[in-house]
Amino acid sequence: MKYLLILNPKAGSKNVSELVKKIMLHFKSKFLDILTTKKKGDAIGYAKASKHDVIIAAGGDGTVNEIINGIMCKKKRPKLAVLPIGTSNQLAKYLEMPTFLGQQLDTITNNNTRKLDVGNVNGRFFILGAGFGLDAHAFNTITPEIKKLFGEIVYPLSMAKAIFEYDPIPLVVEINKNKYIGYYVLVCNIGKYGNFELVKYAKTHDGLLDVLIFPKKEIPDYIRHFFAILIQQHYNHDEIIYLKAKKISIKSEKPFLAHADAEILDRIKKAEIRVKKEAISVIC
Repeated sequence: MKYLLILNPKAGSKNVSELVKKIMLHFKSKFLDILTTKKKGDAIGYAKASKHDVIIAAGGDGTVNEIINGIMCKKKRPKLAVLPIGTSNQLAKYLEMPTFLGQQLDTITNNNTRKLDVGNVNGRFFILGAGFGLDAHAFNTITPEIKKLFGEIVYPLSMAKAIFEYDPIPLVVEINKNKYIGYYVLVCNIGKYGNFELVKYAKTHDGLLDVLIFPKKEIPDYIRHFFAILIQQHYNHDEIIYLKAKKISIKSEKPFLAHADAEILDRIKKAEIRVKKEAISVIC
């Protein structure tokens, strides 16, 4: 079994040199290569060029997303493992990875896997979800410096701030030949993000994405929806449209912001979203 560790040294706040020493000690009897990212996009290239059996993402969700985009370009896809050292680490939390490094490394070398669906928006793959409108605007305001300063709380804070700054753009959402108008759209592959259950009964291996369409555009509506999600009462809001789909099309006359796993895409006027069933094997 050949392992490739792709390390983002800027992720989180861990002592990178100490981390690498502990990892190398654990893998002393195994084949392990280590590559360090220096700029955005490096992890995609490293994963795409890899001939290893397992690629370990040592970083946050951004690092994981880049590696998935590299893996999905390959005919023979290596397994993905996650060593969560970033700010949010949503995939690791969803997979219920252990908290301590030694246990995490044991989990990786034990090599138990599960297959997960992978979404795609305009050619960019995602494993957590994609957003169009309000939350893309929120993610676009978060810098690496702010993430390190505030930690995981930066996400709800940026969302609260975005509610008052976001200029709503009408989005035409087409699913199963039906059209809906929304000003904020979420497309989820996993249903739970940290302590927030955004979608009940979401499955990551059914070949379907869960879609939430918010058709209201006034600030009071956003505030109600935001706090409803925080207290897990958004299921009781009849105006929020919930659907499952394999294919989603989102269009607008004006360019709008979008993200895939919190990685901001260029401003677009059209988004084509698809899902590949059980496309990647993840060690957990």
